[in-house]
Amino acid sequence: MVKGVIDRIVDDRKAVILIEGSSDREQIVTDKTNLPESVRYADCLIQFDVEDDEITNLKHLKTEEKERKKRMQRKFDRLSSRLSEE
Repeated sequence: MVKGVIDRIVDDRKAVILIEGSSDREQIVTDKTNLPESVRYADCLIQFDVEDDEITNLKHLKTEEKERKKRMQRKFDRLSSRLSEE
């Protein structure tokens, strides 16, 4: 299984998924309709297999996604705080 994040939805039709841990910034582009409705949004963290160029066994990593968003918000808050002190 690979882990990825839905980077963006293009023209409300295509989902661009960035593969995590890939040194060459690998991505998969698929029709949005190939994904469950619950994961059709940017920054959604998912885990899945790729078989015959098709995404299978998709799992939404909700808890990890929430933790990631919290970490990013804390980093942003620290940066904002530093800038306002200068």
